[in-house]
Amino acid sequence: MNRFLCIAALVLSSASLALSVWTHSQAEARVERALEKRERALVEKWKPHFVKVFHEFDTPNRYHDPQTIDDLFQPLMDLIAKLGSSG
Repeated sequence: MNRFLCIAALVLSSASLALSVWTHSQAEARVERALEKRERALVEKWKPHFVKVFHEFDTPNRYHDPQTIDDLFQPLMDLIAKLGSSG
């Protein structure tokens, strides 16, 4: 009986550990998907404002369809660097 309790405790603790590892990995994946979704929403929200800025500076062809925040801001950073070096 004592041996059975030890084995049962070992099995239950192993199962609990496996479940916690799996839950942790699932949580990270959900967070990553939520961040990507939020990033796409921000890019879509701010893209018209950036397009307007590039049209005002007569550089509409420089702006492509951004997918990330880095893609969104890179043409603006290039424009600022160009303006800074020309003055």
